[in-house]
Amino acid sequence: MFYMKKYFTQPVYWYRWEERRQILGRDRIGAYLLAFLTDKVQRKVLLKNLLRKEIIYIGETHGRTMSLASRWSQFEYSARTGKGGHAGGNTFHKFGMSMQGLFVAALPAPGQMTDLECQLLTMLIERELLWGFGQRFRRRPMCNKE
Repeated sequence: MFYMKKYFTQPVYWYRWEERRQILGRDRIGAYLLAFLTDKVQRKVLLKNLLRKEIIYIGETHGRTMSLASRWSQFEYSARTGKGGHAGGNTFHKFGMSMQGLFVAALPAPGQMTDLECQLLTMLIERELLWGFGQRFRRRPMCNKE
């Protein structure tokens, strides 16, 4: 996780899905992870401990203007209805999952970069997370179909 270590030096926090509006940087583009966890989970984690088997989706915002909060709204709409533009949310819906116990961790793009750099770094970080997850658990997160 070379680029993650380079650009994200602070711990990452897991938030209950209903607490996501408290996440700093949710108004920026970035990568994120969704997992079914319990309230006993260690909320503050170092990057090296971020990937865990309970992760069901690793995603990113699309374009240079969509915020993490907007992408999460798309996920929730698709997860609840099976419609809309979030493939991971549609898969979540097909599996008949509930939002109960869902947690989110976010990696907002650093603010000192240009829009293009933020967009490209976000894509790279999502791929790096997916690669690391696949290497560690020998599978994709269940809602990452492609």
